[in-house]
Formats: sequence, structure tokens, C-alpha cells
Amino acid sequence: MSKQMSETLTNKSRRKACKIICGEFPRQFKALSNSLINHVKEIQKAKNRAKTRDKKTCQITGQKPANHDQFNLAVHHLYCSKKYPHLATIDINLITIAEDIHKEFHGSLGGFDKPCTLDDFIEFVHHNYPDHQPELTVRLQKAKKVLGTGHLSI
Repeated sequence: MSKQMSETLTNKSRRKACKIICGEFPRQFKALSNSLINHVKEIQKAKNRAKTRDKKTCQITGQKPANHDQFNLAVHHLYCSKKYPHLATIDINLITIAEDIHKEFHGSLGGFDKPCTLDDFIEFVHHNYPDHQPELTVRLQKAKKVLGTGHLSI
């Protein structure tokens, strides 16, 4: 549209502004696109770090996938990455859990598109998994202290 307007407008300064937009928009769009792609890659790296840190073990049940007991692991953002993107790659905001538990948690909130917080996760674990790993409570309280209400500025 800017290209067409840069060729058809009668006002010289408006034509010039539209021409500038024609040249600048693709560069800015590409820069934004690259930024988003890099952010997604950084999130995946953080998830891989979390799985390694957690020894590829569900931090709620203590189970580890084995030949006789196969299940998938997920990495959960204690403060959801959509509402708190500044926390999406922070290691303390990530926890490795069984994929079924991850689905159960988000299902209890109404779906993966619903925002969640650390308090939601703590409540879910205590209510649904009262026999969870004892270190988990300490870990979640530490994360709560460090991350606060999700407004940690990095």
C-alpha cells in the first residue's frame, strides 16, 4: 500500500514518507521476525538446561523415564511465558515434570492458553500430589522468593 501511495499521491512530502516506509518496513519486519525466532530458540535452550539440571526426572513424582516405564517429560514455566516473556528463559522459572502432569495442570486452569503463575502450580501440586518429592516445596518457595510475582526485571 505504501509503495502504491508513494507513486500516486500528489503531495510530494507524503509521497516521500510513503517511499521511506516502503524501504524501512521490510527491514524492521525482518528484524522483528529474527528477534522472535531467537527468543524461541533461547526458550528451547533454557528448557534443555532445565531437563539436564533436573536429571531428566519428574520433579513432582521423582520418576525417570525407563525402558519398562516410558513417559514423556515436559518443561513447565512456573510463570507462563506468554504473560511473563521476560521470565521465559530464566532457569529458576522452569521445572521438569511428566507430560501427563503438565497437561493435567493446564487442564485444571482451562487450557494451555490460560496464564498461570507459581502460586497456581504450588496449589495444584499440594492438592493433587500431596506425596510429592519433599525437596519440591523448598524449591518452589525459593523460586517464589526470587521471582516474586513474576515482575523480576532482568
